[in-house]
Amino acid sequence: MWNWVHQLAEWAREDTPFAVVTVTECKGSTPAPPGAKLLVRADGTFHGTIGGGHLDETVVWSIRGMKDADHGRPEPFAPSA
Repeated sequence: MWNWVHQLAEWAREDTPFAVVTVTECKGSTPAPPGAKLLVRADGTFHGTIGGGHLDETVVWSIRGMKDADHGRPEPFAPSA
């Protein structure tokens, strides 16, 4: 199992902006269960997965554009996005 808390602590010590993406709900067949995590830095560096492939890439690019956006705001993403 991936220790996302360890990675989170390391990035927090580096004082680098980052986001924690968490799957909160799934409908139908999904590649990642609720609770899956993806940690993303503002520069696009990431660890973990919320489903792989296109979904991870879409979320990473979205976060890279949110540097001055609201914090803690839920954002729905669909695998077909």
